[in-house]
Amino acid sequence: SNPKAFWLLLLTPWFWWMGIQGYSGLNGKRLHIAVFARLCLAGCFITLLADPRTLQENEGLTVMYAVDLSDSIGTEMRDEALQYMAGTVADRPPKDEAGLLVFGNDAAVELPPRKAFAFERISSLTALPKDGTDIEKALSLASAMIPEERNGRIVLISDGTSTTGDVNRVIDELQSRKIAVDVLPVDFSFKDEVWLERLHLPVDVKV
Repeated sequence: SNPKAFWLLLLTPWFWWMGIQGYSGLNGKRLHIAVFARLCLAGCFITLLADPRTLQENEGLTVMYAVDLSDSIGTEMRDEALQYMAGTVADRPPKDEAGLLVFGNDAAVELPPRKAFAFERISSLTALPKDGTDIEKALSLASAMIPEERNGRIVLISDGTSTTGDVNRVIDELQSRKIAVDVLPVDFSFKDEVWLERLHLPVDVKV
């Protein structure tokens, strides 16, 4: 929009004065019609230059939950993450929408954003490759599911260990759309660990 164009309205008295003084060569009723038509044309032209736009503020919020289902996340921690998601969804304002996607080495949408969030179980649990963690793909898919006209927020539930992808490549897109990302870190500990630092194999391996 260009609101400075409305300053041209200051010229409309000059159009009126030129018509009243008789510079158009008209008089009587024809003069008043001509002056009125010129003022209307000037107003339409100035309005086109100003390019006014109406902005509709949407108070509703679309929240996408991105839950990590990779092998590094155990079943117990996955269930706790889903319980947290269900609790926060139940307490959301009526105008807000909520959706769910799960990710591992790939990402899949379980529920698109909607006000009625009816979650029962994860249908993509067996089909989703869980041998890696691609947080970039999860954030990119989550942002794509948020409508352009709504405020957006992503709740990332993960241990934060990304094995593939580059999160920095999707940050600019999230910032440009003003989509906030809340991270719920998944903490875990193992009593016994195996550290594999190096593996030597012969040149030929027979199975």
